[in-house]
Amino acid sequence: TITGEIKDEDGNPLIGANVVLKGTNKGALTDVSGKFSIGGVAQGKYTLVVSFVGYKTVTQEVDVNSATVSV
Repeated sequence: TITGEIKDEDGNPLIGANVVLKGTNKGALTDVSGKFSIGGVAQGKYTLVVSFVGYKTVTQEVDVNSATVSV
C-alpha cells in the first residue's frame, strides 16, 4: 500500500488531487486532509503522477515497501 499526503507550497492540503501510479489504472483522490491511499501495489519502483486543476502536474519516483509519500 502506498499512502501519502499532498499539500500546496504553503503547506495546505489539496483536497481532490488525483494521484495515479504511472502506467497503471491504480490511483486515488486525496481526502479533506490531503491524504491518499493506493492499495494492492506489489513491491517495486513506481512513478506517482499528481495532478490538480490550476497546478503544475508533479511526478515522483517511489520505492514501494509500504511507502509513505509527501509531495
